[in-house]
This record gives sequence, structure tokens and C-alpha cells, in this order.
Amino acid sequence: MPIEITVDYEYDIHSIEISDEELKYIQLGKKLEIEGQGFPVEGEMENDWWKFNTVEQGSIEFCGEEGRQIYLGNLSNEEVSVAIS
Repeated sequence: MPIEITVDYEYDIHSIEISDEELKYIQLGKKLEIEGQGFPVEGEMENDWWKFNTVEQGSIEFCGEEGRQIYLGNLSNEEVSVAIS
């Protein structure tokens, strides 16, 4: 069953679907980096990466191409939601 993690930081909204196994890995505090499905920037698709538990336990980092950090926060922050599809 896919799990969707969404970050809504008032400027934009980004989401990624992860597996149940990946969620368990994240919940254990293990570092995990997942390539997202990409998103449009000025008419071009940009690659994205999601990093979990890299700064501290529970941290979530959303990055664009060339390591550009778009969001850094914690899974417990109000702008982050986790939904089971």
C-alpha cells in the first residue's frame, strides 16, 4: 500500500509516494534518500530528491537539481503530512 508524504510550505506543495518498507525504515531513524518523480520549473522538468533522517532523526529534506535545498524540516512539522493511500 503506497504512502504519500506531502510538504506544503505555503509557496509550493511537493509529494512523494513511498513503500510501507521505506516508511518503516524512516521511522527507525535510518538515513534514506529517494529520487522523486520530478516537478516542473519554468516549463522544464527538474529532478528531485527526498532525504530522511540525514540532519537528525525525523528530519526531511527536499532537494532539486544540483543539490538545491527546497525544504528542510521534520516529519512532525505541521506543513508535512503522511497519508496512506
